[in-house]
Amino acid sequence: ERLVEGDTPQVEFFADTTSLGLDYAAPYQAGFRCPETPADYALRAVLTDDAGTYTTAVSTITVYTNRPRVTL
Repeated sequence: ERLVEGDTPQVEFFADTTSLGLDYAAPYQAGFRCPETPADYALRAVLTDDAGTYTTAVSTITVYTNRPRVTL
């Protein structure tokens, strides 16, 4: 459903089921710090308007940890 003028949208971002935060103004964004554990993560954005109508966008990423370890 398309938002109309006067709607007050908010976007909540998730990594799997963990909320990364809410944003109330475009450009909607949130930070995601890559964990040390290699895994697939579903990143999801849920836009909700003031009438409670929502839409969801999902993207899956794979995190690899091939970084060298350095000890001093």
